[in-house]
Amino acid sequence: MTVIRYISAVMAFVVGLSINVFASDTTGVLSVEQNIAIEKADYYRQLSDEYEKQGDYRHADSAYNLYSDMQRNLFDEAAMNNLTAMKKAQADAEQNELQEKEMQRINMVHASNQKHLRTIMVAVVIGIVLMAFLAGFIIKLIRTKRRANNQLSDANIELAQQRKEIEHQCDLIAQSKEELVSANDQIINSIRYAQRIQQATITSAGNFDTLFAESFVFFRPKNIVSGDFFFATKCGCLSVCVVADCTGHGIPGGFLSMLGISAMKELLITEEAAKNPGQVLDQLKAFVKSTLNPHDGMSAMEDGMDMTICSFDWQNRMMYYATANQTALLVRGGTPYKLKGNPMPVGKYYLDAGNFSSLQQPLEPGDMVYLYTDGFQDQLGGELSHPVGRKLYSKNLIDFLCSVSPLPLPEQRQKLDSFITDWGNGRDQTDDMTLAAVKVVLE
Repeated sequence: MTVIRYISAVMAFVVGLSINVFASDTTGVLSVEQNIAIEKADYYRQLSDEYEKQGDYRHADSAYNLYSDMQRNLFDEAAMNNLTAMKKAQADAEQNELQEKEMQRINMVHASNQKHLRTIMVAVVIGIVLMAFLAGFIIKLIRTKRRANNQLSDANIELAQQRKEIEHQCDLIAQSKEELVSANDQIINSIRYAQRIQQATITSAGNFDTLFAESFVFFRPKNIVSGDFFFATKCGCLSVCVVADCTGHGIPGGFLSMLGISAMKELLITEEAAKNPGQVLDQLKAFVKSTLNPHDGMSAMEDGMDMTICSFDWQNRMMYYATANQTALLVRGGTPYKLKGNPMPVGKYYLDAGNFSSLQQPLEPGDMVYLYTDGFQDQLGGELSHPVGRKLYSKNLIDFLCSVSPLPLPEQRQKLDSFITDWGNGRDQTDDMTLAAVKVVLE
């Protein structure tokens, strides 16, 4: 009995401890029934002790049995409650762990969202800054374009004004051009008419052929009207040939040539005059000086002409000639002979050298006599590598004339034309060119 009571006491202690632990774990939250059951169990324990003191062991065992049953019930209930509490605590722990993990996940998601949001905000800020820069750049471009458009508009207006001014100037130029063309046409027509007058005045090639059976004339003016002229006439039994080069060329030379031709027609009439060509030059000199003598305060003119007069006496095989600042050429058997006279021109001259000389030259059949102006020897030509060209000079001309002198007269003229053209090599003509060639043919 004592052992049983001891074991019961231990069990009671454990139950009480469990109940107390449970009570402490559950923060002292016990039901009223549990408290009553504990107090009732404690009552039966004390009652058992009293019955045992009185020696009433039967009632003591009965009370103690009730106490034990109640303790077992309390133990079972406490164990159940404790298990329930432990399960509940474990569930709470798991729930707390899940909540903590969920909280961590939420926190991570929140942190990720915050990071993403910060990234978005940074991107938005950068975008706003870039948009601001872009907007500023666009505004600057718009302003620059507007300023450029304004400048372009001003330039277009100025260009339009300049275009109008240019068109106006073009109209004026066109009008002036029409006037100049019209005036030029009138001048050209006048010059060509003067050319016809001059050509009508100068002895034609047909008359030359009549007076000289074997002859040709090479006549190439620099301009339309020539300052050179040639003249042929019959004085008694003498055939007279004249080649002259007036000062200048074109219209000024044309006026002097007309003056010289008119004078020749007046001075070369008689056979006596033809045999004294120096006297004819003296008379022509006096005529020119008196004609060009200044009047009414005009300054003196120093214009005149270079001239050669050759009179052919076929019966006596004699040629009477006189030269004024020119050289005639006689080619006999391929050998050239220069026929020189006076070096002064017909007209006003800085050196008064007296009268012109009348000279004579015997003729032989086959002799070639060439009268020419200085336009040939002054013509610039040669290789195009030379920037300006060089003069032909009289030596080259004389050599050429000697080389062609045996040829028929038409062929000589053709070769002379080709020679001068080739020498010029596309360059402009320098001066008027006139050459008269007479071949001596005696019966």
